[in-house]
Amino acid sequence: MTQKHHHKKDYHWFWLIVNSLCAFLIVFIGLFFIHYLVQMMIAQFFGIQSTLYFDDIVFISPAELWFPKLVVVSYTAPIFFSVFAAAFFYYLLSVLRRKPFLLRLYCLWAYVVSVALFFCSFVHGIFAYKSFAVILLWYKMPTQLNYVLAVFGIVGLCIAGLFLGIWFLKLAPSQDLEVHKNPRKFLFLFMLLPFLLGTAVVWSFLMKNWENSIPLLVVPSGIFIMLIFTIIRREPIEERITLVKSLPTGKFSIATTLICILFVILAKYLTIDGINL
Repeated sequence: MTQKHHHKKDYHWFWLIVNSLCAFLIVFIGLFFIHYLVQMMIAQFFGIQSTLYFDDIVFISPAELWFPKLVVVSYTAPIFFSVFAAAFFYYLLSVLRRKPFLLRLYCLWAYVVSVALFFCSFVHGIFAYKSFAVILLWYKMPTQLNYVLAVFGIVGLCIAGLFLGIWFLKLAPSQDLEVHKNPRKFLFLFMLLPFLLGTAVVWSFLMKNWENSIPLLVVPSGIFIMLIFTIIRREPIEERITLVKSLPTGKFSIATTLICILFVILAKYLTIDGINL
């Protein structure tokens, strides 16, 4: 009887990790692509032709077509998109308390990725002229300002991570996993481990090279900082929170798995060929 109960727990842990991994990959790839697509569309509106890869934009039009307003608008548009996305998914998390588990899991990972995209926009400048650093370069501001912005971004990631734990713990199946006794174990297996596995997939299949894929290095590193601070704080589960008492959290979702594989394949195609506008 004890052995049977042990296998039941293993079964739930395995599919919890798989579902969280698939949700992270789908959300990360989707938001990462849209983040750069917004910038590409803004540039296209001003007559700038470009090629969009999964992790970068290559502008084809000559430098003479650029002007200060275009630089500011095109390079801040993805940042504003990240803010809007973070606020939107946080709102969904607040209103979808009794909706299907996977839907809330997608919203939670989308919130995490959106927050990381926003704060990492200020960190890129210490590694390469990406995102906000391009505006500083265009206006000939001191390069030391990139380090100030990076500090802001890293501190923001740390603070955001302090308030993530309760959202992940709300998705915990209370009957089998004994989350009240060891919330850090749940956060590691349900949150950090899927992220690490997903990052390994992204770096292995979607990264062209280290030098030209700075965003794919910085953003996952930013998410890692957030999740580490989440586990360090490990917010206790409050009594007023109703945990999931059913078992759908531990069931296999073939639709989620297939969509995840499709997203990885499409992102790989973009990494190689890109999209021209």
